[in-house]
Amino acid sequence: MRQWLSFALVFALLIGWAVPNWADSKPKVAVVNLESVGVEPSTGVAAAEILSTHLGSREHLFILVERAQLQKTLQELGYQASAFVDPNSAITLGKQLGARYIVLGSVTRFGGSYSLNVRIVDVQTTETRSVSPVSVPSLSPEAVIRLGDSVALRLNDMIQPGAVVSSALPVQTSPSYGALKPGEMLRIPAGPFIRGDQQKLGQGDESPVRTLYLDTFDMGRYEVTQAEYKRFIDATGHRAPTTCDFGKVNWNPVEQPNHPVVCVSWYDAQAYCQWGGQRLPTEAEWEKAARGTKALLYPWGDNKVVCDRAAFSGCMGEEAGLRPVGSKSPGTSPYGLYDMAGNVWEWVQDWYDPHYYRQAPEQNPPGPVQGKTKVLRGGGFGHDPSALRASNRSDIEPTHRNASTGFRCAR
Repeated sequence: MRQWLSFALVFALLIGWAVPNWADSKPKVAVVNLESVGVEPSTGVAAAEILSTHLGSREHLFILVERAQLQKTLQELGYQASAFVDPNSAITLGKQLGARYIVLGSVTRFGGSYSLNVRIVDVQTTETRSVSPVSVPSLSPEAVIRLGDSVALRLNDMIQPGAVVSSALPVQTSPSYGALKPGEMLRIPAGPFIRGDQQKLGQGDESPVRTLYLDTFDMGRYEVTQAEYKRFIDATGHRAPTTCDFGKVNWNPVEQPNHPVVCVSWYDAQAYCQWGGQRLPTEAEWEKAARGTKALLYPWGDNKVVCDRAAFSGCMGEEAGLRPVGSKSPGTSPYGLYDMAGNVWEWVQDWYDPHYYRQAPEQNPPGPVQGKTKVLRGGGFGHDPSALRASNRSDIEPTHRNASTGFRCAR
């Protein structure tokens, strides 16, 4: 992993190690070296260097402790400079540094994939908050930078809940189509929600029913549109969704700009969200955003599925098939999200495991670390009401491109 260390040094020189001289009242944050599990020890060091430099390159509600000061304090306290994962040690270090928050975690290899996991320790309250992990098939500086954006959002929200701070990556904006604002993000507040098939109408993979806690996150109000995806293609050269493994191609961004993009793989969806400084939602985030905290059967409640609320197989005539995003306003979720039931199935971040609900952590479950298929949620325009239930789960190979599958982003 020597190339990782080289990249970290070059990145630091380009950005500048000096932390900007913002207001002294801002709390200090220190990023310790990440633990290396199943990878070379230098990997965690390089990842921490990239993470720290990236966080220090933008203005936030916090300031970064300089790496030289951090290493000196670690030596004075007798800690090894390689890494540590003990929150109590993080609190001791933070008090010595005068830092309010300590960022620590690990770079872990699981078979042929890698996971970047980070926690934030509040030195004053001793509370530990997790950050959505990044799972990738191969390590790259871009993966660490993506993790850094999630760390920044979590820190800013811990310091000032609900604050709007400029993103560390350029967020792509979209024009409006009438009252529609593609790309709009809505905030889902922190707190508990009930996950699973409380009404006992589904399959075994929707059980057991459990109460989970999620930190604050943002979710796309709409499914990603063809017009948005066209801008992504124009900017990056990514392939256009002009072929499909199943179903009819519906790519016509000029005449149908606000129809959801379909015939995209999980990797296509992931690439789009990363381009905008975002990510795919976890399966738990998706379900909370769809049904709120009261375990609703559908996003709008327990009332039956009708065409005013969702695009599904029971809609006939010109209402049949794919519909423009946001055209079913009576079917919005408790948080105001459109099309969380019907229209297109939506890719989420997680690998599929039919037994994951039994072993998932109760706080911010990240999903399985590996698998063969990825999870789809929400049901599509060709499916019956049972598939549109907010707790329903489906899965398919991540390379598969389907005419009834799209996505939305989160952050």
